[in-house]
Amino acid sequence: IALLGDAARCALPDLVEEALTEAARVLLSAATLPELLDALDLSESLRRAHLPGTTRRIRTRAAALRDTLLEAAVRALPGLAGSDDREDAAALVTLAVRSGEDRLGLRLDGALYDLARTGSPLVQGAALAARVLLDLDGSDLLAARLAGWVDAATAPGTRHRLERRLTGVLIAAAPLIESVPAALDPLLE
Repeated sequence: IALLGDAARCALPDLVEEALTEAARVLLSAATLPELLDALDLSESLRRAHLPGTTRRIRTRAAALRDTLLEAAVRALPGLAGSDDREDAAALVTLAVRSGEDRLGLRLDGALYDLARTGSPLVQGAALAARVLLDLDGSDLLAARLAGWVDAATAPGTRHRLERRLTGVLIAAAPLIESVPAALDPLLE
C-alpha cells in the first residue's frame, strides 16, 4: 500500500502499474480490514486521477482493484468477531458508511447481523450501529438494545461488556448523528 501510494505521488506510472499488480495479488489474502480500507482510499484516488501521473490504464486498473477490495473487505468482516481493537471497530463502521454508496447487498447484511449477535462486545456495538447506518435496522432497535444493555449492567462483568458495547456504538456516533439524529437519544436519556 505504501509503495503504491509513494509511486503514485511521485508520478511513476510504471511503478504504479507494478504496485497495482502486487496489491491485487497480496492484499486480497493477507490484508486486515483497516489495510483494505487504506488500499480502497488509494485506489479511489487513482481512479479519480487525484494523484500525479495517473494514466487512463491506471485509472481502469484502480477501478477494478477497488471493486475487488470492497468484496474482500466484506469477506473480512467475520474475522472481526472476536476483536477488541477500536481500529477494527472503526474500520467496520467506515466500511458500512462506504458501502451505503455501493450497495454491497446480502453478504454485508448477513455479516453485520452475525457480528451484532455473536461478536465481541466492542464489535457488537459497532455492527449494530453500522446496521442502523445502512438502514438494515431501525434506530428503534438500537434504542432498545442500548436501554437493555444499560439495564443489564448490574455486575462488574456486565458493566465491562456495556462499556465495550457503548464504545463500539460511539465509534459510529458521528455518522449516526448525521444520518439518524435521534438514534442516540435513548442512550442520552
